[in-house]
Amino acid sequence: MGKFSRMRRIFVPKPRSKDKRPFTIPSPIDRIVHRSIATVLDDIFDPVFLPVYHGFVLRAELILYFGT
Repeated sequence: MGKFSRMRRIFVPKPRSKDKRPFTIPSPIDRIVHRSIATVLDDIFDPVFLPVYHGFVLRAELILYFGT
């Protein structure tokens, strides 16, 4: 299996605070690989999820969220 590139980390100031929030940014090639893996895993596990699970489910419709 291949290796991912080293990720870049930046720190962004939080609003109304002196703290900083870390953001880790993958390379563009790694983003494509991550998205491809996520798409395959979504297709595999989507049938396993119950209809009441709609957090983090890509094809969930807004009707499920609002109950109308």
